[in-house]
Amino acid sequence: MHPAMGGGEMIAASATRVVIADDAYMIREFLLAALNGSPEVNVLAVCSNGSELERAIATWEPDVVLTDLMLPDVDGVA
Repeated sequence: MHPAMGGGEMIAASATRVVIADDAYMIREFLLAALNGSPEVNVLAVCSNGSELERAIATWEPDVVLTDLMLPDVDGVA
């Protein structure tokens, strides 16, 4: 898991807080690039497995989780 705070961009106080989780590197990077361009979205963390996702949710309490449904160590639903 790595924090994905924007590089100095202005983030709206009411921005939707998002965590991304996918085991495919290219998918994670695509979603991060697509969402980081929006001031209405604050990507809090990017995770590559279920354990990282569980920690990110507990730490950041996101509004939205974009997750692969078949992560390596847990399914993306439980």
